[in-house]
Amino acid sequence: MCLKTDLTLRQSGFTLIEVMVAVLIVAVALAALSQTLGVMTQQQTSLAERTYGNWVAQNRLIELQFSLGDEVENQTEVEMLGIVWQTHLELDTTAIPGMMRASLDVKLKDSAHSSARLVTVVGE
Repeated sequence: MCLKTDLTLRQSGFTLIEVMVAVLIVAVALAALSQTLGVMTQQQTSLAERTYGNWVAQNRLIELQFSLGDEVENQTEVEMLGIVWQTHLELDTTAIPGMMRASLDVKLKDSAHSSARLVTVVGE
């Protein structure tokens, strides 16, 4: 009887293998969660950049509408929300006299890729 009680006491608890498997499962789950959070943060930053870039482009096109009779700068730097943005404007003629096609690219200063691109038609 004493032998049976000793065996029962030894069998309670987790073995080292069970603990290592549980730690491995938790580690894999935490790594996946960490990667998911990193991707979500990157997507949020990209979305914010594109949204702000569109705001800058819209503001610049409104300025363009009010200054069509004047000299228009093709390259400008604009500060919005504490961030410096570079804009590149291309004006092309259209088949309709007095109408011009305006294509505006906006990007972060010294960035290689465009954050926003708006194309519209403006009249003189």
